[in-house]
Amino acid sequence: MSTEKIMEQAQVFASAWSVVGGPFDGCDAMEVATQEKDELRRMVAELVEERNRLACLVAELEESSSYWSEYEVPLGIVERIGEAMKMVRGE
Repeated sequence: MSTEKIMEQAQVFASAWSVVGGPFDGCDAMEVATQEKDELRRMVAELVEERNRLACLVAELEESSSYWSEYEVPLGIVERIGEAMKMVRGE
């Protein structure tokens, strides 16, 4: 899930919400806004799940890297894995 898609959906939700109770509310604006909010939440949850899967994968790589020989891994991979883990953890 891309940030761009989530931001687009946030805009759709905001637009739908702005109609609620206004002159263009066809008596279903609250329902539409609620549906758009639910879709936004679904998208954010999907992004969080992707991040969690990535974190598990990188953690597994980080753990297994201690068993690698310096001749069998790309130069700097251990440091790059560590940096990626910091980003995934929000550090």
